[in-house]
Amino acid sequence: MLVAITKIFIFLCVLIVPLRGPSRRREDKNSLPESAMVYSKYGINEYGDLELMDKDQKH
Repeated sequence: MLVAITKIFIFLCVLIVPLRGPSRRREDKNSLPESAMVYSKYGINEYGDLELMDKDQKH
């Protein structure tokens, strides 16, 4: 009887639980608006170089 309960417990722990996957959805850290703001800080100057743009220089 104890052997049967142990086998069922091992079956549940080893086979069933890992197949369920994560129960909660993880938050996406690199969401589109945040990443777009990071890239919008940079621009190309009149010489063709990449530089950090000021808010006044953005068009």
